[in-house]
Amino acid sequence: PTNPASWSKPDGWTEKALSEMRLGSFKVAGTNDETADISVTAFPGDAGGVESNVNHWRGQVHQPTLEGDQLAQSWQEETVDGVPAIIVDVQTPDGTEKASAILGAVMRTADRTWFVKMTGPTDLLKSQKDNFLRFVRSFHFPSTSDEEKPQQQEPPGDQVKSTNDR
Repeated sequence: PTNPASWSKPDGWTEKALSEMRLGSFKVAGTNDETADISVTAFPGDAGGVESNVNHWRGQVHQPTLEGDQLAQSWQEETVDGVPAIIVDVQTPDGTEKASAILGAVMRTADRTWFVKMTGPTDLLKSQKDNFLRFVRSFHFPSTSDEEKPQQQEPPGDQVKSTNDR
């Protein structure tokens, strides 16, 4: 399918070949040959729901499943180009032999759910968090922009405007 979104890649991120599911694929290098992987995917509808996807990410870094308010308190909410977004920052528990982390974003447009996910060593992700947030905030969804919306016609001055015209 076509990609109905655009974004701006941060400096220092290298584009990688796309796979069957990825609409965007990048890597960023850190010190000591460390790298982080960044993916952009989108799936129809709610793609299983925000809660199940965030808990899946939590499980990938050995964190317990959370529910309801506890889970909602683990993420940050914002709006990206008029679309609700949640930002997740989760890492392996202290003392884990191979510390790793996930920075994630979930954005729900009218017809699909977008996932932006960065995985890699904890320290590298900490150093890249601002770039990750700038990347997520750079997303533009044409279907939500004013240019793509039909312009509303104003009725002639002598006609009463219907409440349906709002």
